[in-house]
Amino acid sequence: MAIKNKLFIDPVLDHLGLATRIKGSTCYNNFCQYDPEASQINVDKSKSSQLRAHEMGILWQKQSDKDRWYDLDFLDSLPNPYEASAKQAQEEAEASTHKKKKSYVNMKPDQWANKLKKLSSAYGV
Repeated sequence: MAIKNKLFIDPVLDHLGLATRIKGSTCYNNFCQYDPEASQINVDKSKSSQLRAHEMGILWQKQSDKDRWYDLDFLDSLPNPYEASAKQAQEEAEASTHKKKKSYVNMKPDQWANKLKKLSSAYGV
């Protein structure tokens, strides 16, 4: 729109940048990601997102010292949530390799095309 109306592009890019700017982490986000109990709730996709958020909110309210979730040394002392999810994905991949795969069904597209042509000519479509 700025180019179409021949406006200066810098104010437009500044405005768009404010909307897409990456924001730093918050105590609550660090808690949801790094706390072992909260991260298990967060990755459980069998529950709805509203239910997961509600359960994590209850856990967050039980926290007495919420400022410690800003401390990087404290976060480093916790287990890495990404390693656990990578191990889980690897285990699922290994388990899925042992399952039987569905057999390939040849749809025979040439035969289907001929049938459709005959139907269209028969019914005048």
